Amino acid sequence: MTGSNPASLTGASKLPSKSSPLGPSPFRQLLPVTLCIISFATVLSILIIYMDTTAWEYAN
Repeated sequence: MTGSNPASLTGASKLPSKSSPLGPSPFRQLLPVTLCIISFATVLSILIIYMDTTAWEYAN
């Protein structure tokens, strides 16, 4: 069998590589940090809203 490499069977070796010689863009490097901050802010705001409504239930 000449093509034991799966990439050679599909012709993927002929496709251009997705990584540029300059490396990933600065926006792509900041994406995990941005997603982490957005996730943290979402969870924190949901927690604050939950605690606020729970406090109102016990106050009445």
